[in-house]
Amino acid sequence: RGLRRVAFEHELFFFHFLSDAIVSLFASAEQDLASILGRGILPDEVAARVAKGLGDAGRGEGRRRGQRLLDRLCRAGSGHRLRERQVRENAGRLVLAMFRDGAFVEETEDCGPAVAHLVVRGMVFPGGDLGGLTFFRCVFEGVTMRRADLAEARFVECEANECVLVEPCLDPERTRLELRGLSTGDIHGIRLPGRSGSVYDPEVVRETLRTCGVAVAYPAPGSAPRVDPGIARLMERLAQAYGRANPVCLQDEALQEVVGSPEWPEVKRLLLRHEVAVLERFETRRQPMDFLRRRFRPDQIMAGLDRGAEVDPRIRLFWKSMESPERGYGRQPGAR
Repeated sequence: RGLRRVAFEHELFFFHFLSDAIVSLFASAEQDLASILGRGILPDEVAARVAKGLGDAGRGEGRRRGQRLLDRLCRAGSGHRLRERQVRENAGRLVLAMFRDGAFVEETEDCGPAVAHLVVRGMVFPGGDLGGLTFFRCVFEGVTMRRADLAEARFVECEANECVLVEPCLDPERTRLELRGLSTGDIHGIRLPGRSGSVYDPEVVRETLRTCGVAVAYPAPGSAPRVDPGIARLMERLAQAYGRANPVCLQDEALQEVVGSPEWPEVKRLLLRHEVAVLERFETRRQPMDFLRRRFRPDQIMAGLDRGAEVDPRIRLFWKSMESPERGYGRQPGAR
């Protein structure tokens, strides 16, 4: 800077050289690619540079080259046992960046510009925005999407085999999820535009997925929840807290709307009795702090609201104990 000073932009050069190294490793042994992808979290800037480098080098070569790149990243993740999770996440970051870069997009008669006829295997998409992307007749196998923004994404005539969507953002008016093989059990909560926190209520999740195009079966007769709506809302707020942390501190101000409700003592007792959660106490200088640690995912706990869902017996017994006498059987929380 100035006439006699030169500033070295460390991050800029680091991103440049790292992205160049990753691009070059696509022509090397797969264990070398896995080694560099397993070192740590890949910055989004690097993923974007790699996507541009690979896209520029293969622009116009068609989907065959795109499938080779996807297969190479898949094999890199499955062949690195020590850091397999990190490699799969970074592979997912690279693939998302390639999707957004447009390298895999082609013109289709049915959907216009789309990522078409590709098979994506064994990757983890750790967040990311797929807004505006259309996938046509693609196959997703063993793919995990964690908190991905699918509000404007379209999956048309696609397949999903052993895939998991963790709290995806879905917009019933714009999202299209024609993913044959996807079921409600593969969705671990959802997020909705304009609504704070994640949604785990199985009825809301089911209706949202159905609106977005997922072939969701209607619940069997008699499977409708018989739990008081106030209890269901309380459990939804607890599930949202569990989506952020596990265990949750019962003295946390953010949780007082839950623990301060008149129904909470009985709800807490039943959570502990049926081993859905465990209580942990830690001594501090001021006062003992109580933590409630869940034994199941928030969406698994909330799935028990649906009497026809396949859930752990402990979750089933918990919700059975919560059922209101006037709506079914069981005792009302707070009743003696």
